[in-house]
Amino acid sequence: MKRLLAFWVFVFVGMISANLFAGCMEPAPVELPDGGQALAQEMMAAQQAVKQYLADIELFLTCLDDEDENTTQALTEEQKKANVILYNSVVEKVKVIVQGFNTQLRIYKEVQAQ
Repeated sequence: MKRLLAFWVFVFVGMISANLFAGCMEPAPVELPDGGQALAQEMMAAQQAVKQYLADIELFLTCLDDEDENTTQALTEEQKKANVILYNSVVEKVKVIVQGFNTQLRIYKEVQAQ
């Protein structure tokens, strides 16, 4: 239920902020392998993909900050709140992906130790 709510909040905020952040493209989330069945190469590729995703997200968040600061339009309070919600939702997505990778990595290591 929380994920569904977070999804709809993100969609709503995305629609509101789309015009303001037209030049900023959010990177696609990383697909994580199943640590219980993954090969070493898959886990290493996932680790590199997560690192690249983090670098891309950092650029995206910087772009959002720059767009927000350099906009020629005066932002309403609602737009400012929407921007904060968008920024925070992206940060939450990153946390979910990183935690997911760490979980799959632990599972992978447990399977390999057996």
